[in-house]
Amino acid sequence: MLLEVKAAQSFSSHIAMGMASVLLHFCASNNWSKYMEANSFLNDAIYLAENSDVAKAVAEGKYASGREEYEAIGQYQERNGVVFSGTEGNDRIQSSGQKSSVVGVKIKTAKSAGRLITIEAETLGVGELDTLQGSPGRNIFYLGDNATETPQDFYLGNGDQDYALIHFFDPTSEDAIYLAGSPEDYQFETVDSNVQISKNGDLIAIVEGISRLIPDGLFTNKGILLFAPQNAYYARRSQPYFNEPAYLAANPDVKELLDSGEYSSGWDHFMQKGSDEGRQTFFNGVVGNDSFFYPLGNAIVTGMPITEYDPATGAIKTATTGSGDYDHYHGAFGVNRFLVGNAGVDFYVGQGEQDHALIGDFDPKQDELIVAQAIQNYKFEIYEEEFGGEIYPLFQLSTQAGDVIARLEDPELELVQLPSTIPGTYALVSPENERIQQLQASFYEAYYLAANPDVVAAVKQGEYKTGFEQYLKVGQFGESDREIAGLFAGTDGNDTVTGFGSEFLLFGVALTEVDAEQEAYKTGSMGKGEVDTLIGAPGLTTFMIGNDHLLSPETEPAAFYVGNGDADYALIQNFDPLEDFLFTGGTAEDYVFQSVDNNLNISTSDGDLVAVIESGGSLTLKSFTIPERPNGLVLVDATNPILQQLGG
Repeated sequence: MLLEVKAAQSFSSHIAMGMASVLLHFCASNNWSKYMEANSFLNDAIYLAENSDVAKAVAEGKYASGREEYEAIGQYQERNGVVFSGTEGNDRIQSSGQKSSVVGVKIKTAKSAGRLITIEAETLGVGELDTLQGSPGRNIFYLGDNATETPQDFYLGNGDQDYALIHFFDPTSEDAIYLAGSPEDYQFETVDSNVQISKNGDLIAIVEGISRLIPDGLFTNKGILLFAPQNAYYARRSQPYFNEPAYLAANPDVKELLDSGEYSSGWDHFMQKGSDEGRQTFFNGVVGNDSFFYPLGNAIVTGMPITEYDPATGAIKTATTGSGDYDHYHGAFGVNRFLVGNAGVDFYVGQGEQDHALIGDFDPKQDELIVAQAIQNYKFEIYEEEFGGEIYPLFQLSTQAGDVIARLEDPELELVQLPSTIPGTYALVSPENERIQQLQASFYEAYYLAANPDVVAAVKQGEYKTGFEQYLKVGQFGESDREIAGLFAGTDGNDTVTGFGSEFLLFGVALTEVDAEQEAYKTGSMGKGEVDTLIGAPGLTTFMIGNDHLLSPETEPAAFYVGNGDADYALIQNFDPLEDFLFTGGTAEDYVFQSVDNNLNISTSDGDLVAVIESGGSLTLKSFTIPERPNGLVLVDATNPILQQLGG
């Protein structure tokens, strides 16, 4: 097959008759005895509309039709507008040529648009059984349209009674399948070495002889393209930018699979399995200008060569900072973290607007722009790019001094700040980001409004829709005369709770009442039977693992998660020994601390596990009380500066 692909790429003229012999050999080997016969499904009108020289030749009488010219000449050239389309009934459609689009349904219009064509369907394939057959060269099989504002899938409505059967899909060439939605809209199942594509259980297509398909990272607008993992286009465009050492460092079990011979490389594992598993991966450029895309997130993407990745901390080192570079990269499906600064240093600084990153397909629901400074240190503007006589507005990020760092192909983008998973950086995300939706669900709005009457007034005046919006845009940074604490709480079940801001509190249990003035809380449960994960973030995090019952004086101060021994507890992650607190009820004598497997277990004096501080085995916890909360106990590490301020 490699011979045929290379031949197809090296001949661009119909006089290269060697190409014909290659095609005939390929067809014979696949039992395509009628391959070179005229194919009545070539859409003559579209072919003529897209190729004015052919239309002229037909008008001059040199050919009776566009199809006649295509059979004689066009199929040996890389022509636009080569569309093989079906009827309202069952069809068996055979493609041909170096570049073709194959559609089983009847279409109204089609127009070339880069690698894709824009299709408006007349019918949607309901009740049809169509067979779509590929040929040597590049074939794109369309299972949906894309000309309208809302793309539509084909072959939906009759379950497994209507679908497209795709033959001769070449996994190693640039063959692709177009779907009208997003990857999460569909189900992909391998049955008898074929991939079945369904939507809500309704069969759309069977791709014969293919065991796996993955989406092309370059397309996120109006549908997706699917390729086989071994596709030549992927390897040529993506693999050179894949950081193998970083991938293996982030996924140590993959190294074991390589040593056993199950996979040939980290790239091989990523394409065959890792991308489906959401593995942390890395795509980076080289010194100089880069332009690249990649198949799937969860990816850290940067134009700088990544020289080191520490999986324990998430820290990254790069070889350069991009001064003088111009890099262009596209987001892929999944979470993309575009790194344009690191360890306090902005990338692309030094030559004004001449060096920067141009980022396409930034998904506001998932993607993050990772920067070196807090959001207040940047300017956000709309930049108008002129290209081909047209004006294209771009979202521009620059330093306060006006040095451009990045431009994004989304002029309506709005960015707010969240904690980053990479130390020494900040994550700028859209308010639509899924992380923000999750944080808002656990944010205790009533407490924040009660503690901050000025925020209540701002919400009433329409300056903000909610207290959470004010906290996200302003409150998380604190004010000159006060710190505005956020409170994030769980439910009476198992939860994962995190927060953000200069100072915030984390509860794994449910709250039913708060007194902001006294900073007192009443819980819906005491955590019995729960296993909650509390994740700290930059800023002063207070992990609440007990209650002093200031609102319930008739109840004894106590720890949460007591009653089921080791089966209920709070798992505490990202505890910062220099800044963070733990708060519980009772006295120091009520608790014991034990280092277990590099974690620190906090238990009651009678051995009931309350909390586990992940990677906290070397901590030495000290306790103190504060006058306004005499029945509460604050726990900090011995290195926390607060102890010196308290005189011990």
